[in-house]
Amino acid sequence: MGRRIAYLGLATALCLALVAGLSVTPGCYDVPQPVCGFFCGSGGACPDDYTCNTSDNRCHLNGSAPTTCLPLLDGGPIDMPDSIGIDVMVDAPNAAPTVSARSPVPNATGVGVGIPVTAMFSEDVQGVSSSSFTLFQGATPVAATVLYSTITREATLTPSAMLLPNTTYTANLTSAITDLSGAQLAAINWSFTTGTDTLAPSVTARTPMPNATSVSLTSTVTAQFNEPVMGVSGTTFTLANGATPIAGTVTYTAATRTATFTPTSPLPGNTVLTATLTSGITDTSANALTGAPVTWTFTTIPDTVAPTVTTRTPAPAATMVSPGTTIVAMFDEPVQNVTLTTFIVNDGAAVTGTLASSNGGRTWTFTPSAMLATGATVTVTLSTGITDLASNPLAAPVTWMFNTAADMTAPTVMSTTPAASATNVAVTSTIAVTFSEPVTGVTGTSFTVTEGSAVAGSLGSSNGGRTWTFTPSASFANNATVMVTLSTAVMDLVGNPLATPFTFNFTTVPDTTAPTVMSTVPAANATGVALASTIAVTFDEPVTNVTTTTFTVNSGGAVGGSLASSNGGRTWTFTPSAAFSNNATVTVTLSSGITDAASNPLAAPFTFMFTTVPDTTAPTVQSTTPAANAMNVATSTTIVAMFSEPVMNVTASTFTVNDGTVVTGTLASSNGGRTWTFMPSAALAATASVSITLTAGITDLAGNPLGPPVVVTFMTQ
Repeated sequence: MGRRIAYLGLATALCLALVAGLSVTPGCYDVPQPVCGFFCGSGGACPDDYTCNTSDNRCHLNGSAPTTCLPLLDGGPIDMPDSIGIDVMVDAPNAAPTVSARSPVPNATGVGVGIPVTAMFSEDVQGVSSSSFTLFQGATPVAATVLYSTITREATLTPSAMLLPNTTYTANLTSAITDLSGAQLAAINWSFTTGTDTLAPSVTARTPMPNATSVSLTSTVTAQFNEPVMGVSGTTFTLANGATPIAGTVTYTAATRTATFTPTSPLPGNTVLTATLTSGITDTSANALTGAPVTWTFTTIPDTVAPTVTTRTPAPAATMVSPGTTIVAMFDEPVQNVTLTTFIVNDGAAVTGTLASSNGGRTWTFTPSAMLATGATVTVTLSTGITDLASNPLAAPVTWMFNTAADMTAPTVMSTTPAASATNVAVTSTIAVTFSEPVTGVTGTSFTVTEGSAVAGSLGSSNGGRTWTFTPSASFANNATVMVTLSTAVMDLVGNPLATPFTFNFTTVPDTTAPTVMSTVPAANATGVALASTIAVTFDEPVTNVTTTTFTVNSGGAVGGSLASSNGGRTWTFTPSAAFSNNATVTVTLSSGITDAASNPLAAPFTFMFTTVPDTTAPTVQSTTPAANAMNVATSTTIVAMFSEPVMNVTASTFTVNDGTVVTGTLASSNGGRTWTFMPSAALAATASVSITLTAGITDLAGNPLGPPVVVTFMTQ
């Protein structure tokens, strides 16, 4: 039971003579009690007659306490008797503290991205801080908090965010760390490498807090995460009142890892609202949010503030307002109970109309059923029957007035497109008429178009009702005279009609241009074309009379197929009834029987050719029956070989069977020539090894031979 002293100082040596007979090699003792004691072992273990004192983690002689003596430093471990099985520490003067354990260990790999970095010291130390215990990624410091425990003599560095996956980091401990007597730690550093990030992000803080009450109606909602995240949007961070979503915008601040939901308008009062974060929020390694969906609720303060009107259109005291105007009131929050009895319009008499809301109920628009009176004073009244969603009414009725214009001027036609008497107008043209002011009463009976007979089409307005456009249902005929008439049923917004009907005409362009082929698929002279290709021809204009006699395909003989048009008749596609042959030259001819809508034919027949892909792929054997190395096969079996494609030249010399002697039989194909079956003339030999040999004399239909001979064996019963 030898004892081994690791470190002993001079003061310790001077005390050795005083401790003869003790069961351990001592530190420094003032007989009969230890002056400074020595560190307790694992689990508070001490030698016989000693007890671990938890206040200083040292073994003290039973019934005694250390006396005052020269402070000594722990020098290192000494061996206890083997029967005790613990290491203790003896004191040595001026010995520097050391690092006894590190986590992660030096050069560790696959380290978790969320673990802290720790260092345990040989004795109690001081000076542990974020400047004396640091972590770097290359030359970049990692933000972290540093704590030190005197109980465990352990320093812990906790990164402020998850470490990057698959990245090498270096931890540093500086000599600013000392023991309690000022002896400096020898500076030390070590590196480790993180593994793949499999830790999901989590929410570390929320505002308002879960179950908060009396939350301000103007509050934003935030969530802070323990690491950078992505995917924060209006669909992954939502706020709702029951099943009703709250409108708002969502932003994410990377610097603080905080997502913020900002409501578009004040929150409803005295209401329980639910915030939700979905699994669409992930960290940069695509790990979904922990516990998603993460939800929490809070309750807003009661809403006791009355709504107010922020904008009115027309503005109060406005003059020369169009009698066709709508009337708009905008509030500072959504309101309700807006009806024809709480939103009242009078222009000398009660004005009827309809009400519609927008902007989430903050904006209300009154549309009169007819023009307001001209030259009239119009009074608009909003009563206190209008309330916000918390039933707070307007504090007082809101009233304003404006004056309409006195309009006695008839509208006039300012311009037309095409212009009056224009010639060579495209047959696909629309017709646009622009008036001197907005007009109404424009219908299919007040805006008529003829070219010998009535032309069908649709009408649409633009430019605030000043411009009306007629779109024909079909193209005009070539070289046609088109007449446009606007009747006096067309009037301005105060009811002034056109002074007289307005008529103009124009002439369409004659079509004398032959259609041409713009492109083909496959292109002319293309090679290596797939056997299952279709053939498409695109013309410069729609064409007709495209049939299998004017659009022909030949590949050694006529190729059957079907034709279909697209792109308004500009593109025609031929679909063959069957695939083309390998290495075939295909000729496509378009005859002058093909014409455009004006019956102009192709100037000359159009022909192009292309070549299909050659077959250079050798056939292969995909399976045999019996399978290779099959056992206990019936002697009456037939033998089947299936190839990757149809093959030929399968004969008794290229498909041989041997069961000790050559087996005779017959061969038959199926599955379009892909499957060949050998039927022995007699039963195969019993308990025999039977071999099947398929030689390179077997080829596909393009003459590509089978590769090296294929040999398969099996055993009969």
